[in-house]
Amino acid sequence: MKITQITGVKTKRFLIFAILAILFLFPCIALGNDLYAFGGAVLMLLFAYISWKNARLSKVAGFVLTLLLFALTAVLFAWLSQYVLQLDLFVLGKRKAALAMVIVFAVAVLFWIITNHSVRSAQLTAIAITVLSISNYYVYTFRGSEMAPNDFMSVNTALTVAYDYEYELTTEIVYAAGILLVFLAFTTALPVFKFKKKRWGRVMQLPILAAAVIFNAVESRGLSAEYFEQEGSQFNGYLVNFMLQVQGIFIEPPRHYSRRLIRDIADELYTEPETLDTSEYPDVIVIMDESFADIDYIGDGLETNRKVIPYIKSLSENTTKGYALSSVYGGGTPNSEYEVLTGNTMMFLPKGVMAYQQYIKQPTYSMVTEFKKMGYKTIAMHPFNSKGWMRTTVYPFLGFDEMYFEDDFPQKDLIRFFVSDQEMFETVLKHYKKNIQTEDHVFLFGVTMQNHGGYAFDAKDNPDLEQRYRKSVLIKGNMDGDYDDAEQYLSLAHETDKAVKYLLTELEKIDRKVIVLFYGDHYPGLSEAFYDKVFGGNFETLDEYQRKYTVPFFIWTNYDSEERTVELTSLNYLSNYLYETAGIELPAYNKFLKGIQERIPAMNANGFWSEDNGKFVKYKYAEGKEAELLRTYYMLEYNSLIDKLHVNRKLFPTP
Repeated sequence: MKITQITGVKTKRFLIFAILAILFLFPCIALGNDLYAFGGAVLMLLFAYISWKNARLSKVAGFVLTLLLFALTAVLFAWLSQYVLQLDLFVLGKRKAALAMVIVFAVAVLFWIITNHSVRSAQLTAIAITVLSISNYYVYTFRGSEMAPNDFMSVNTALTVAYDYEYELTTEIVYAAGILLVFLAFTTALPVFKFKKKRWGRVMQLPILAAAVIFNAVESRGLSAEYFEQEGSQFNGYLVNFMLQVQGIFIEPPRHYSRRLIRDIADELYTEPETLDTSEYPDVIVIMDESFADIDYIGDGLETNRKVIPYIKSLSENTTKGYALSSVYGGGTPNSEYEVLTGNTMMFLPKGVMAYQQYIKQPTYSMVTEFKKMGYKTIAMHPFNSKGWMRTTVYPFLGFDEMYFEDDFPQKDLIRFFVSDQEMFETVLKHYKKNIQTEDHVFLFGVTMQNHGGYAFDAKDNPDLEQRYRKSVLIKGNMDGDYDDAEQYLSLAHETDKAVKYLLTELEKIDRKVIVLFYGDHYPGLSEAFYDKVFGGNFETLDEYQRKYTVPFFIWTNYDSEERTVELTSLNYLSNYLYETAGIELPAYNKFLKGIQERIPAMNANGFWSEDNGKFVKYKYAEGKEAELLRTYYMLEYNSLIDKLHVNRKLFPTP
């Protein structure tokens, strides 16, 4: 085994590196991290000294120097991953700090295996960890939850809306970028070690990587990923929490998973299809409104110059209305689609996953399937990029006949940079009226875009842009003038209210029975300080925290129907209310959901309402009958979504 050594740095270059190392000390000392900065700078000087001396190192010395470089990279950039978030790695304790460092070390070794270039491996690792950490900061700022492994599956969607956000350069991000640049500059001075024979390199590298993986597997036992706001970084450290989330992506079958039990449930609930007279069934329009929420539900601390959603709140005649738990906050729209369309819940899936992208890879049971069986024409509409969240692939799997996206809309009425809800509903009516001329019934599912995040703007010098933002709702009282982004959002919600009035007014004129299910997908990602003021305190308990996941919904008909108010339900149950209001017998799976709902009226990814305890409880703490019901629910969801070769077709018929 031979190691090629490339050195030859002149005195002048070394002096430049020495000066940079000294400069590197000052900001870190000022930030209270003098010990770590001093150690890092000393090691960097040592590397520069070795290269300056052009020392002829032995194989062992070269190998050790490489591992020492990776160790420095691990310490420095594990610390930086927390520093960007204004947190300190070392307050997590020795165990979690060591785990974070070993993660970075393992990444460096992996790059070393791939590139066979010691310095380049350290540099690539430094760049990767810095970019990941800064990206996580902005993702958390924009949507209120940290960047998860599955966000990489939706990077194209994220990039299409990224331009509409305001990116603040914090002191920590500036320093992090500076630290990265200094590190890259120093490491260019170091000797590069390469294995001439890669197979001998693997003999040395793979055991080190294996040891790092085993260390993480052993030391992470007993730790669980956190998803409550920024708790992942606060309690585990961002890198460790990210690793725990990766481990959670792989779904194990529910405990005591039994296909026989599922068959027994199906046999009990399933009835042989009959020839039904569907002529009296209504047409169905389902609207999921982007980032639509009733901020008043949070608390009574908000005072505005006008009512935000007066029309929607006034609905009563022929209307079922109330509030439903969503599983996402500030983003993650397709998971709200998934819960409503399939009747499944995100509670049983790993946090951070997007069901559309991870699991729907073939025809999958949904509410669309049921209406398609009844002879409905099924249409999906969304006035944005067709590539977002893999909808063009997923929608046909769920049973949709037709799909319409951004290019299919006139785009004459834009609010900010998105198709307005008014134009969306005009297009919905256009397609609906066209199809009822030839089809017996229509099931139309529409997802709006108007209220998407990115609410900060400065249009003082651009009257045209000011007009496109349509800021009409102003905050009064003790919050006056403090929250421009909240005022922008409230103004958008007000526009939605007017558009809904238009839609329902037009449908009242239709000489056919029509039912409309309207719901919000999640709360907007506004500042936590704003929500705290509206609420009147911090969201300390799970019951309080769930308020930020509770969105409004209503079911309206243009014919006589029961009027009722639902205090609290969840998105996975909305199909039950829709079927019942439409006078359609519940499908077998919905009969099962009805039974669950009678005992557990609301649930989401955070937990469920426990009648036994009189409060919200996390799934892992379920007991007794509630635990049994949820475990059965988990089995059925696993069967429909994951166990593709053994899906029970009585419960889950597919398109």
